[in-house]
Amino acid sequence: MDTAKRLLSTTGSSVGSIAAAIGYKSDTQFHAAFKKAVGATPRYYRLASKR
Repeated sequence: MDTAKRLLSTTGSSVGSIAAAIGYKSDTQFHAAFKKAVGATPRYYRLASKR
């Protein structure tokens, strides 16, 4: 998840392409795992990290 968090906060890549880059077969699986691990959705995390 550290790689996903870094990519979300430093790139404009889509959540789907980040999910694929770190080995998830679907955005849905990634979304659920990210929310469970981080406590926020990938989109919310990206928006919060831009502030």
